[in-house]
Amino acid sequence: MEEAGIPFSHSRLLHLHDRASRLSAVLRQRIERRHSLRLGGPGSVKSKTDFLDRLIHEIHTDARSHPLLQLTKKTKRVSWAEINRNLLASLLPENHPLQEPLALATRESTAAKLVTTYLHKLLFHRRHKPDQKQEVVLPQRPTPLHNPDTHIAYPSIYLVPSSRKDSPTDEGGQMQGRLSFKNPALQTFPPILKTALQSRFLTGCIHGFDLSQIELRTAALLSGDPSLIDTYLRGGDLHTELAVHCEGPTIVDHPHFGSGNGRLDPRQWYKKGNFLILYRGSAAKLQHAILEDSGRLLTLDFCEGVVSNLRSIRHGLWLWQDSLINHCHQHGRLEVPFIGASRTFLGGEDFEENEIVNFPIQLLAAAITERIQIRLDRTLHENHLNSHIIPFANWYDALFFDVEHPNYIPILNDLIASAVEWVTTTGLWGQLERLYRRHVPVTYDTFTQGTPNA
Repeated sequence: MEEAGIPFSHSRLLHLHDRASRLSAVLRQRIERRHSLRLGGPGSVKSKTDFLDRLIHEIHTDARSHPLLQLTKKTKRVSWAEINRNLLASLLPENHPLQEPLALATRESTAAKLVTTYLHKLLFHRRHKPDQKQEVVLPQRPTPLHNPDTHIAYPSIYLVPSSRKDSPTDEGGQMQGRLSFKNPALQTFPPILKTALQSRFLTGCIHGFDLSQIELRTAALLSGDPSLIDTYLRGGDLHTELAVHCEGPTIVDHPHFGSGNGRLDPRQWYKKGNFLILYRGSAAKLQHAILEDSGRLLTLDFCEGVVSNLRSIRHGLWLWQDSLINHCHQHGRLEVPFIGASRTFLGGEDFEENEIVNFPIQLLAAAITERIQIRLDRTLHENHLNSHIIPFANWYDALFFDVEHPNYIPILNDLIASAVEWVTTTGLWGQLERLYRRHVPVTYDTFTQGTPNA
């Protein structure tokens, strides 16, 4: 994958960069003109601090004492962080005039981050560091078969974890043992950047597959939790069933249920809860996560109800997590079956219960994707298809391929089906099922990115 590189439409990247830059500038001018709020440049720090003070003053409750409010480390003033803006917006009446500058500031922040964190690095260099161009996309060698608009990024791919948490960028991969892309950090790309992926071939397209809820399925297999296994065997919807359990069957009649709107769709809140319990997240963490992701402040009582129901419904998962924590207390380390990967937990800051219970789940879930990738890569080479179907990205639970022509998509789909079947019967997943003497089905969806360039 490292040699193949990540193919991007250069014109699309330029378009996104110009559009986001213009939007950021327009929004900054509008906010300053309408609300005397300066978001950048001289005086911006004081302007934002004064605005936050005014905002808190307008909120009749004691917003400064809210447990989710974040303060700056040095001055202990209210931070301009997005989660603070989401929190304060949730505490304001919906029709309050200060809702407009908050909404505009969120739009401006999203546009500015897209430029500074991603697009500028891909097109030019790191901001304020013109000599650092390791993330810049490069033109292809011109041939009659290749699209001249497609430029390639060549990330570093780390296979093994760093020796310690939050280590320097050049030291290695992730503590949970997953593949890690850096320079550019492909796996953190926002969805809009994925729209700039483009085949290097003139007649090509992007195709791939996405494993469905592989981390939750891994938790079901390892823990033997009856509710998780039963849902997957029936082909049920884990998130809808949790919502119905907590709020009753009428919840599915909510006007936004299933819409995918993180702020309004109750199913999205319960989805967050289902993933939260994988690392024993608390009610406060659930409240924080939903506020950060969707901008909606749910009551702590509501979040406590979700977590309490999860502990009851997923009792088998909870007991399994207890056993992992007790094992680490006694032995100080965990080892994952078959692949031999292990991690040491020595106590203190390194003895974090949420990382203990999540370690085998994330590692094995990622290993399933990697095993499928290895099987596919071998099959592509054996059938002399590796120059026509090029794997280029591993997004933890998804694989992306650059396909020379749409005629190769049915062939690739057959190879994907064969690789998934092998891994889930003979390979790692099948081995785990035989070890634990239970069956959890693995499913996936295929997708094609955009339309062929022909």
